[in-house]
Amino acid sequence: MRRARDAEPYFYAATVLRETPLIVNDKQNYLPRFSPNGRELAWIENRALLRVMDMSSKQTRTVLTENEIFSQNPGQHFEWSPDGQWLLFDYDVPGIAPGEVGLVRADGKSKAINLTESGFNDRGAKWLAGGKAMLWFSNRDGLKAVAQGGGAQSDAYAMFFSRDAWDRFRLTKEEYALVKEQDEQAAKDKRPASDSSKPRRSRRLNLWSSTLMVSMSAKRASRFTRPTWVMRS
Repeated sequence: MRRARDAEPYFYAATVLRETPLIVNDKQNYLPRFSPNGRELAWIENRALLRVMDMSSKQTRTVLTENEIFSQNPGQHFEWSPDGQWLLFDYDVPGIAPGEVGLVRADGKSKAINLTESGFNDRGAKWLAGGKAMLWFSNRDGLKAVAQGGGAQSDAYAMFFSRDAWDRFRLTKEEYALVKEQDEQAAKDKRPASDSSKPRRSRRLNLWSSTLMVSMSAKRASRFTRPTWVMRS
């Protein structure tokens, strides 16, 4: 949608708007989401496919199928990473299995990764720390009815995709101020920024936070291959 009259320079005050359909087919299309740079558009097709379209070439590709985003209702969830290279989504397989949180490359050239693997209902993931962490909700520790039936309480969790992001999260206010000052000075001098923070407390990479009830083992984290978010032990 855009302004139709040059005499009205401001969109919010325009009296005449021109609508241009982006996706035209005989399918049910919903939940459109532009990538951060606006060059691609992702959406759900027929409740069974997550599709992505290049806005310049109009070429489309399938990133996820009903094997990853199965749903009987139009209630799927996905979110672009800040750099537009990845998608977080509610991982739902056919059947009555609890939902998980998944990660997949936006180019559709790799298989989806199940990040949580908890066996409980995990969903609603959001990117944090510029794509170096995520926040999501799970009922794994909350009160729930027997056999996963009825209502349940959910808690907020966080997972960190890099050791540096995890270390920065645990800094005190004073330590963070010092690291921030070093990073700003390094940016001015065009030198590599400090790779974080305080000394390592342990060589064994076992991430946890009592504040957010976070846990992630190095064994599971070793599956990541994206350089920006690799967890290295």
